[in-house]
Amino acid sequence: MLLLPVVSLRAKVVDHPVRALIQTLEVSIAGSPITSGSTQDFGNVDLLSTSSAITIVLTNLGGPENLTINSVNLSGAHAADFNLDTSGLLNLLGSTGSTSFTVSLSPTVSGSRTALIEIDSDDPGVNPFVINLEGTGVKLNQTITFNALPVKTYGDASFPLGATASSTLPVSYSSDNPLVATVSGDIVTIVGAGSANIIASQIGNATYNAAADETQILLVDKATLTATANDQSRAYGAADPSLTISYAGFVNSETSSVLNTPPTTTTSAVATSVVGDYPINISGGIDDNYDFNYVPGTLTITKGLVTVNADNQSRVYGVANPTLTMSYSGFANGENSSVINTLPTATSPAILTSNTGGYSITPAGGIDDNYDFNYVPGTLTITKGLVTVNADNQSRVYGVANPTLTMSYSGFANGENSSVINTLPTATSPAILTSNTGAYSITPAGGIDDNYDFNYVPGTLTITKV
Repeated sequence: MLLLPVVSLRAKVVDHPVRALIQTLEVSIAGSPITSGSTQDFGNVDLLSTSSAITIVLTNLGGPENLTINSVNLSGAHAADFNLDTSGLLNLLGSTGSTSFTVSLSPTVSGSRTALIEIDSDDPGVNPFVINLEGTGVKLNQTITFNALPVKTYGDASFPLGATASSTLPVSYSSDNPLVATVSGDIVTIVGAGSANIIASQIGNATYNAAADETQILLVDKATLTATANDQSRAYGAADPSLTISYAGFVNSETSSVLNTPPTTTTSAVATSVVGDYPINISGGIDDNYDFNYVPGTLTITKGLVTVNADNQSRVYGVANPTLTMSYSGFANGENSSVINTLPTATSPAILTSNTGGYSITPAGGIDDNYDFNYVPGTLTITKGLVTVNADNQSRVYGVANPTLTMSYSGFANGENSSVINTLPTATSPAILTSNTGAYSITPAGGIDDNYDFNYVPGTLTITKV
């Protein structure tokens, strides 16, 4: 029971020989008397607000005795929600005198609220005078303010939401598409590209009704991934190398392994494509979270390498050089030397009069659109010529000294003769001064030369009779 302070006055006690003249309490509201036990209904009153105050007027209808108001008390189950104001209340009312107090409802909880007022007086008829109070506390409505969300891009950082409730109660959030965005507390984390409805809710409390949800669309654009075809090169006629791709722009530490369909590379170059630059095109990438920016590359076909070997040759001293030929290796696509724009040629410093020995054969001068040349020199070997040395036949008389043994030569080259021989051969015979008549051999031998070997043909020394 809530006891409100009242003003205490000392009542004047007077003996009344006639009861009709005693003090009588009348309670009225809005000019209309009410009876004890009646109910005053405040109706619906919003929480956190106060109803209009009801003024309750107390009047002394008796006389000439004064009416003493001892107390006005507020009690009941929800007395704390009612506001009793007796600040202007008089304790002593003369005949026809009146005083008043007010009461209002400030509900703290929704639903029915009840209390009662007891007016204690010296009215011998009705005391205490009871007024029942009732009213209904009504929860407040609330609204959510939720501004439009900026467009995001896959890979953007998590960001806070800023919806507010008119009640100032905290707002909760949810996402209808967790494949695009998730919400923890008021923080949105982007999971993928696409759209998600972000729903702001406030479920209310004892004072506020739940707010109507507010929804904003979160649009998450795909990130841009730059896919660059790596430049490559190969030699003419070789198979294309593996055409690879470099990426820039992955987010969240991702790699090409996450792509739904990786892009592919193609080139128009084939095995028989000539030397030059060919584009490496890139296309066909598909992904839920990435758009593709394609940067083509270049496949450079360089010249193949053909090895040109000068074939080794030989000839005899004084003979013209043979045809200097070459052998080839390294052609591609089944080609041979017939495709070369300008065939290489082979040369040697050896001339007709060159001494015996080894002379280089040097290939050079090849020109082609699709081939470079690796030249391997050969050797022209000049061997010695063969000179035939014939011992001239001779004769003498028995007992006479041998004649000069001479030789005839054939096979010299370049118009040469025996004068070029380093060491001339000599001719010898076993016949001596006392040799009997008959035929004796003349043997040539001992010739030495840088450019000639010798074929010796013996002669005959005939000793005749005296």
